[in-house]
Amino acid sequence: MNSNGDGVKHRPKHLKPPWPKGVSGNPNGRPVSAITLISKQKELYATEAPPEMLKGFEQFIPKEWRNRKITWLEAQVIRNSSKAMSLKFGDFMAKTIWEQLEGKPTIQISGPGGGPIGITNQRVNLKNLSDEQLEQWKNLMEIAGENDET
Repeated sequence: MNSNGDGVKHRPKHLKPPWPKGVSGNPNGRPVSAITLISKQKELYATEAPPEMLKGFEQFIPKEWRNRKITWLEAQVIRNSSKAMSLKFGDFMAKTIWEQLEGKPTIQISGPGGGPIGITNQRVNLKNLSDEQLEQWKNLMEIAGENDET
């Protein structure tokens, strides 16, 4: 930013947008028909999969699917499900696609019955703590155990 001696910072002319202040440079926004990877994947997944895509995976096709055409999405589910059963051939791309479409799974960490996590078999030598540290330990244990009904 430059100053013209008036104490106000001004943007150099070559960096100024060609439209007036307060007016959008893209008044129509992004085109509605914008093509995205996800939109194309969804379009492809709804179409019939070529039979060669399922070669070697026939035994994994559910019985109720065998007398009809299988979509790309169903074929991918069959292939990836069979691969997922083997640690050796796990499919990282399938995991990535599912996370993109469905979001990453959440894992709740809790103790028995959804309660707090208990610390067991923990050896603590309080002799190594100073009087101040022992007081802090006592306060922390009181706070941590306030809602404990066991």
